[in-house]
Amino acid sequence: MSRTLIIAEKPNAGREIAEALGAHKKIDGGLESDSYVVSWAAGHLVTLKEPHEYKEEWKEWSFETLPILPERYELKISSKETQKQFNVLKKFLNAKDINRVVNACDAGREGELIFDYIYRLSGSKIPAFRLWTSAALTADAIKREFQKLKPIEDFNGLRLAARARSTADWTIGLNSTRAITLAAQKNGSKGVFSVGRVQTPTLYFILARELEIKGFKPQTFFTIKANFQTEKNEGFIANYEFQNEGKMSSQIFSSVDAKSIMTSCENKEAIIKKVDSKEGSSVPPFLFDLTDLQKECNKRFSLSAEQTLEVAQSLYEKHKCLSYPRTEFKHLTDDNRQMISGILEALKGSYDQKFLDQVEQTYKNENKRIFDSSKVGDHHALLPTSATPKNLSDIEQKVYDLVVKRFLAAFAPNHEFTSSIIAALCEDKYLFITRGKMTKKLGWKQIQNEVDEDEKDDKKEEEQKLPSLSVGDKVKITKLNLKEDKTKAPPRYNDASLLSAMQNPASKTNDKEEKEQLKICGLGTPATRAAIIKNLETKEYIKREKKNLIPTEKAFELFKMLQKYKQNFLYNPILTADWEKNLQEIEKEPKKSLQFLENLNKLTKDIVTNVKKNIN
Repeated sequence: MSRTLIIAEKPNAGREIAEALGAHKKIDGGLESDSYVVSWAAGHLVTLKEPHEYKEEWKEWSFETLPILPERYELKISSKETQKQFNVLKKFLNAKDINRVVNACDAGREGELIFDYIYRLSGSKIPAFRLWTSAALTADAIKREFQKLKPIEDFNGLRLAARARSTADWTIGLNSTRAITLAAQKNGSKGVFSVGRVQTPTLYFILARELEIKGFKPQTFFTIKANFQTEKNEGFIANYEFQNEGKMSSQIFSSVDAKSIMTSCENKEAIIKKVDSKEGSSVPPFLFDLTDLQKECNKRFSLSAEQTLEVAQSLYEKHKCLSYPRTEFKHLTDDNRQMISGILEALKGSYDQKFLDQVEQTYKNENKRIFDSSKVGDHHALLPTSATPKNLSDIEQKVYDLVVKRFLAAFAPNHEFTSSIIAALCEDKYLFITRGKMTKKLGWKQIQNEVDEDEKDDKKEEEQKLPSLSVGDKVKITKLNLKEDKTKAPPRYNDASLLSAMQNPASKTNDKEEKEQLKICGLGTPATRAAIIKNLETKEYIKREKKNLIPTEKAFELFKMLQKYKQNFLYNPILTADWEKNLQEIEKEPKKSLQFLENLNKLTKDIVTNVKKNIN
C-alpha cells in the first residue's frame, strides 16, 4: 500500500498535521498511519557547503584563494545535530512504500528553500506537492488545505528565487568578509569583520545615527506661552509662533528677542485674526503584519523584535490562537471572510460584545482597508484564530490582546473630532496661536485606548475646548510664561525605530532616485529582521543599553575599512533593493535566475579586486 510523506518545517507543526490526519503511531523521527508518514525538518537541516568542502586550499584565508566561486553550489547536512533527522527524512523519501511527498514547510521563500535542499540532497525522485497556507494549523484548516495541494512545479519561480537568494548571500558574505578581514589584518586589526547584504546596511543606520549624536551641539532656545482672557471671562492658552523658512515655529534662539516679546506683550490686548473650526476623522488602523507587531510590542512592553517573534510563534504553534506570524501583509483576501465568524465565536466572553457585534454586522461589507486580495502575497495579515487560548503566560496574553484589539479596531467606525484654531495678534506684530481638538465619536479609538492605557492622558492633554470668538474680537493677555530649553540630539535606535528604518529605508535618504529604488523593498523580511538585529549583537557590532541599540568600536572600525577599500556600496541598502527586485522577477520568470547568478559572480570579483587594489 502506497503512502504520502509529509515534511513540516518544525516538530510542532508536524505533530499537528499528524493529529489532524490520524497519523498517531510514533516512529523514529515522525508519526505514521496506513496512509501517511509525517516528519519534520526542524529548521535548516541542509545548507550550502563550506569553501574547504569544495577545495582544501579554500580553507585558508588568503587573497590568493579569492574570489571563491564554485562552479556548482553543493549541499551538505548543516551539523552533526541535524544529521539524524536528515537521515530519517532521506530514508522516508526513498522508501518503497512512499509514492509522493508533500512540502508542508512554512509558506514563503525560506520554507521553499528548506524543503528544496532536503529533497535534492536526499536524491529522491518521487512526485512532490505543496501545502500552502498561512492559517494556523488547526485540524479543520489542515484537512481543508490538504484538498488544495499543488504540484511542486507550480512553485518553480519561488524555489529558484530562494536558491538565488541563498547563493548570493553565501557568495557576497563569504568573499567580502574574507577580503575585508584580510585587509584589516594587514593593517594591524584583529578578529573577523563579518559583512552581509542586509546586516551591514542595517548596522550603518545605527552607526550613522551615533555619529549624528556625537556631532550634535545643543542650542538654547526659548518658548513663550500666554494666558488669554476673553470679554466673557473665558480663558485659553496660546503659544507665540512665527514663520521660519516657510513653517511655523515656536523656538526663539535669541534671549534678547524673547525678553523683548515678553516686555512688549505683558498685560496687553490682542486682536483675534483667525478663527477656524473643521470636522475631521481618522480611519481605523490596518491589521498587523509582523514588523508592526514587533514595533508596538517594543514600545508598549519593551520586547525586542526577537522576543516578540518568539511569543507570536508560541501563540501560533503551541496555542494555535494566532495565524502564521511571519507575514509582511496587512490585508486579508476575500476568501478569508469565511474565517471571521469562527474568530468571533472564539472571542465571545473574553472581549466586549459590542465590539464583536460590530465586526459581525460589517465584515461582509466591501472594505478595501481590510479585504483586498491584490495586497496579499504569501500570507495574510495577523489574526486571532477560531481557537480560544488557554493558560497563556502574562506576556503571551498581552501580545494576543494586542492582535485581537487591532482586529476589532479595524472593523470599527472612524474616530471623529472637531479641530479648532485661534490666532491672536498682539501689538500688531506678535502672533499667538492655540489649537484645540474635541472628540465627537471615539470610534475605533475606544478599542485602541483599552489596549494602551498610557495613551489616554496624552490624548486628554491634546484636547482643549476653545472659547467662541470671532475675527476682530479683543482678548487680554493676563500672564506670560518664558521657558528656556535646549535642542535635543536625535534619539538612538531601539528595536521599534530600527524596524521602521529596515521596513522603509527610503526614508533614510534625500536622493530622489534612491528613494524610488528603495520603495521596492525593505531591508530583510518580517521573518528575518529579528534575527538580523540579534546577529549584530552576537557579532559584537552593537550592544544594548536598556532599549537603546549602540554601535561598538568594532562597528566603527568595520565602516572605516569599507570606506578605505572603496566598498561603500556594501552598506548602501540600494544593493538589497536591487537584489529583491531581481528575486521578485525570478519568482515570475524563473529563467532570469541564470542572469542573476552571472551578475553575482561579476560583483564578487569586483569586490575582491577593489579591496586588493586599495590595500596600503
